[in-house]
Amino acid sequence: MSKARKAHADAAKARAKLDNEGFVAKAPEAVVAEERARLATAEAALEEVRRHYEERVGGRLVLPGEEGL
Repeated sequence: MSKARKAHADAAKARAKLDNEGFVAKAPEAVVAEERARLATAEAALEEVRRHYEERVGGRLVLPGEEGL
């Protein structure tokens, strides 16, 4: 799996957990904080890959599932 796809998948997984009100309400704060950190890390990695792609190739890197974004 490419770095971009892995970061995208990691961010989507963490975002899904954090968007789940039940998870956020019931999980210990440390677990919620860990998911927030995981999301931030994945988003930063994806942003870095996108920046490198734009610098080297030009244009915006679009991953599967992002076509409408």
